[in-house]
Amino acid sequence: MDAAENGEGLFHSTIPLADLLHPRAEPLAVSMDVPLLDAAERFMLPRESNDLKPPPLLDDPRCIPAQFRAQVARTPDAVAVAAEEETLTYAQLDAASDALAWHLREHGVARDVRVGLCVERSTRMVVAMLGILKAGGAFVPLDPDCPREQLAAMMEDSRARVLVTESHRVQHLPADGVCTILLDSQDAFELEVLGPPRAGTTLDDPASVLYSPGSSSKPQGVVVPHRSVADFFSAMDARVGAAPVGTWLSVSRICFDSSVLELLWTLVRGFRVAGAPYPRQPKLSACARAAAALP
Repeated sequence: MDAAENGEGLFHSTIPLADLLHPRAEPLAVSMDVPLLDAAERFMLPRESNDLKPPPLLDDPRCIPAQFRAQVARTPDAVAVAAEEETLTYAQLDAASDALAWHLREHGVARDVRVGLCVERSTRMVVAMLGILKAGGAFVPLDPDCPREQLAAMMEDSRARVLVTESHRVQHLPADGVCTILLDSQDAFELEVLGPPRAGTTLDDPASVLYSPGSSSKPQGVVVPHRSVADFFSAMDARVGAAPVGTWLSVSRICFDSSVLELLWTLVRGFRVAGAPYPRQPKLSACARAAAALP
């Protein structure tokens, strides 16, 4: 490229050289003392180096956290989940899971970090699932009724570094060597929420690691990436079509893959999720009461 093709650049590059060779320049002057930028160019520079912040990480729009945020924007005041006598709107569920996500990130949860989750079916369980996903982690569902030895094998096989549970369960869980987060403690929600946490989650990142409950052999987890969940959501959309949303009764245990349908697809599509009690054999009457509790 000759000077005619880049005249402006050539002009700017010759100004500092002309200043350096100016007759009045001090012969012994240090080259760093010679201004290399004019006033207009200096104005364009950041005032402080701290202004140079990396752009925020964005979650893939098909990942669960992004899809849930989109639904919150559409129906913030609608009931999202109800269990026992507690009800959360979409806005409340979003705020609670954001707060937990920031707390989890303070304890090292990020993309591809596995997080054990052992709680009763409740609104807290849904908050925990979304909080783990928003922090970038993958939740590892642990059935509260499984023997301690089997839960320990699942934690080891999944390489879970964090365990989310409730205080009355800690002594029955393999919590040695992992960071334990208690959902019934205010510490899990006390951090100031600095907006939605952005982990930069991609479709190839794991969303969960599922184990078959009751297996007597060494557990082998199935890693479920966000891409598989997103494809499943799309298939459900095609199957259900434009049917109006309503109340969805959640009866599956969190360790079953059907819970992804009952607790996640429903929430990114605007359903009201009613959590049935968690007995070994749930009665239809209890399930009906849980569904009737929603407005």
